[in-house]
Amino acid sequence: MTTWNQAMQGNAHVSDGAEGYWAEFPEGTSAQAVLDDYMSTADYSGATQAFDVVAEIGCRFASVRVQPV
Repeated sequence: MTTWNQAMQGNAHVSDGAEGYWAEFPEGTSAQAVLDDYMSTADYSGATQAFDVVAEIGCRFASVRVQPV
């Protein structure tokens, strides 16, 4: 299980527009894999408006649109 933290430590960054998190991933990990890992534990069940979650690793990006429940 990945440890996500708000300190700027790690080679991967995920932002939901309000908060950002960093973690360390093996070299060659895709941005989509980073995003999938983060979203597997993220809880946006209280969202009241749509927003994007964006993952970045090694100048590669992936994103997903979160819709209110």
